[in-house]
Amino acid sequence: MDWKGTDAHGVPLAEGTGFDVTVVLAPEYYVNHETGQVDWDALGDGAYLSTRAYIDNTAPELVGLSLDPLENTVTFRFQDNRFVAGRTIISGQNGGNWGCASPDQQEPGVETTNVFKVRADRFIGNTLQVYVYDYAYNISAYEIDISSLATVQNHTEYEFGMFPYGSWIVFNRPDEEDKYIYPVSVNTKAMWPIFGQPPMPMDLCFPPMGMAIYMLRKKRN
Repeated sequence: MDWKGTDAHGVPLAEGTGFDVTVVLAPEYYVNHETGQVDWDALGDGAYLSTRAYIDNTAPELVGLSLDPLENTVTFRFQDNRFVAGRTIISGQNGGNWGCASPDQQEPGVETTNVFKVRADRFIGNTLQVYVYDYAYNISAYEIDISSLATVQNHTEYEFGMFPYGSWIVFNRPDEEDKYIYPVSVNTKAMWPIFGQPPMPMDLCFPPMGMAIYMLRKKRN
């Protein structure tokens, strides 16, 4: 469908204008295989699929924020002119994705609340980015200072590597060290693969085989 949200004269429709999108699907039985013509008049109501949509160019907003140092949580309040589809949280320091959450919003235009639990043993840095979006793919982005909450600080080193042939190969060590084999010890943990669902932290005495890239956590002595 090549339609730009305009009326019959090419004028853009006003924000919030409702319209119906109808798709007609003709089963093969109604197609003349010699001419390729479709007998549209013979189709029943079941061949028509309709949905209601609206002109929406307005991005949702973060309208309220509170931090709870005791629970180590961030509470967000979002609002959109119609419906908030969801939010995504990114770690401000290393870009780690902390997943998406969708509100249970029943009415258009009302505030929604989302509580995010900051994992003090995994979340790196004192900032986070939150992206909130609606069903029309309008998006707003915010950077939040969470320095009053407990997060992973400088007592822990982070590196990226993989375990392809029985030894850790680490990518982001300083060149002058020239040490690319990661020393596996009881102080070394793999937090989660960069790609895929994060597992629980595990000791690397028996590291997993494979070519997955891991973010490594090593406590300083």
